[in-house]
Amino acid sequence: MARFCICQQQKSSFLTLSQDERSKRLLEAAADGQVRQLELLIQAEANLDYQEDEGKTALQKAVLSNSQDFVELLLENRPNINTKDKEDRTALYFATEAGHYLLVEYLFRTGIWGPALHTASATG
Repeated sequence: MARFCICQQQKSSFLTLSQDERSKRLLEAAADGQVRQLELLIQAEANLDYQEDEGKTALQKAVLSNSQDFVELLLENRPNINTKDKEDRTALYFATEAGHYLLVEYLFRTGIWGPALHTASATG
């Protein structure tokens, strides 16, 4: 019961933040491996497609950190999987480039096609 109360308090504190701030924290949680914070920020409706200065999204950061759990959690909440960073790279590109082949397979199984596939194969 105490854990539930703490989580509700954390979620409530996220709700007091601006949409922009929640989205920035989502990026940090995805990059730093903070599962619970990532879940709470998703529940607090952080923008899953928010892009930081280099254009990376939470999904791209989760792929770069090779975290299948995070990638799965994010994809369950339907971010735009074909979003490109400022250098025209997608989540699939990052997974392929880094040799995270289990993530590449997972991204394909979840239906990642079209521009993401073209970007990954055109540069490799």
